[in-house]
Amino acid sequence: MSAAVKPPENKPAIAQPTAVVETACPQCGAGMVMRTARKGANAGGTFWGCSNFPSCRGVRQAS
Repeated sequence: MSAAVKPPENKPAIAQPTAVVETACPQCGAGMVMRTARKGANAGGTFWGCSNFPSCRGVRQAS
């Protein structure tokens, strides 16, 4: 008996950037990018994340 095993989908675990803005990161000063949350309570929502992710995890609420 051989069961067909489906390979895992290769989706990145981090949110993908959608726009770049000149706003500075509150932690490191790098540029911020608009991202969409994939997991958690805010899944589907947008936020500003540091362009140096994962080295820097600075975020700002999208308005």
